[in-house]
Amino acid sequence: SGDKVTVEDITFTDNNKTLMSVGDFEEGIAEDGEETVLYPFSAEFYGGDGPKKGHIYKVHVTWKDKGKSHTDSFRLK
Repeated sequence: SGDKVTVEDITFTDNNKTLMSVGDFEEGIAEDGEETVLYPFSAEFYGGDGPKKGHIYKVHVTWKDKGKSHTDSFRLK
């Protein structure tokens, strides 16, 4: 809808096991030089193990809009 929302938490899972979860964000400069309010989320992905065949990887984004929390999940392929 174009409305501004507040991201409360971003969680990365492997077969429903949490690999990382970040919920304390600040404004900053991302690795690609772009300004972001989700800093330092993307840096958390670097330095980890590569994906394993047959595993299901998902990102879960919990966000708040008009006082209500929502969670959207996305499968990574």
